Amino acid sequence: MLSEYLANVFHYRPGERHRLWINIAEGLPTIIIPAYLTAYWLVPRYLEQNRIVPFLLGITVMAGIVFAGRLGTLYLWIYLDGGNDIYIPPSKVLKNTIRDYSVIALAVCLKIIVDWRRQRLLNRQLRQAKAEAELQLLKAQLHPHFLFNTLNNIYGLSLQQSDKVPDSIIQLSKILDFLVYYSQKEEIALNKEVELIRNYIALEQMRYGKKLQLVAELPEVDEAIKASPLLLLPFVENAFKHSAKGKNGQWWIKMRLQMVDGRMVFSIENSKGTQSKQEKSGIGLKNIRERLALLYPKRHQLTIDDSEGVFSVRLEVGLGDRQPY
Repeated sequence: MLSEYLANVFHYRPGERHRLWINIAEGLPTIIIPAYLTAYWLVPRYLEQNRIVPFLLGITVMAGIVFAGRLGTLYLWIYLDGGNDIYIPPSKVLKNTIRDYSVIALAVCLKIIVDWRRQRLLNRQLRQAKAEAELQLLKAQLHPHFLFNTLNNIYGLSLQQSDKVPDSIIQLSKILDFLVYYSQKEEIALNKEVELIRNYIALEQMRYGKKLQLVAELPEVDEAIKASPLLLLPFVENAFKHSAKGKNGQWWIKMRLQMVDGRMVFSIENSKGTQSKQEKSGIGLKNIRERLALLYPKRHQLTIDDSEGVFSVRLEVGLGDRQPY
């Protein structure tokens, strides 16, 4: 309506403004009908389905409808105005058609933008819901296996009346405290997870003893650095669960955590026997990949190498600067 008003208001004298509104009312269907057909029929039926040729044909038909509607309106208006020699210059028809179709294109673009923003918001909500669901699944995978082994170890120590029982119970309580309270948060201090891994390693060392050679470089991390909870523990748990003596008879796990220019770099590798590929049998590594893609899109790089005798993981995540990887 605004475009029709601005296009015609200067063509009428103050006493003829009623004719202006009649002209606007006659021209509106020429714009509104093609705009709605394009936005609510052509776009969802063809453009969103990637059917480009039918869509192009459709908007060509819409252009024809606009041209015919505008031409008919001009003829009708001249006839009602008492014109005997009804002649309309082609340039006038073309000018009006281009103006009308520009308004239609703008309306359709605004509709597409609104739909895009709504879909983007929905996708973000779905990603967050999926990430939360995968975190819950990850925790469900960790709890039974870890608790079963740890409680068995503590029970065995208690039968031996070992002086390690009190420390092991404290370490287990700290891990459970993390899983119950901190794992529910969207982000936590990365140092909290480092502490979690240290407690986890201490309990696993109690389980394996001197059979396992363990090298862990886990320095203190600035408390200001935040990360998603349970970002590293699944890889550590997977290494302990699937490590085994290699061909040289050695049974080992090596891990290292670094902060480099705002990026967290975590690497872990373990010896393995001749069993099937570890990645296929590991604890939720596929889910971990998907979760990283949701939580840190374009800000992480995960490399998993399942070679003969060694399984290694390297994870880099941009945490400090929030810049794309």
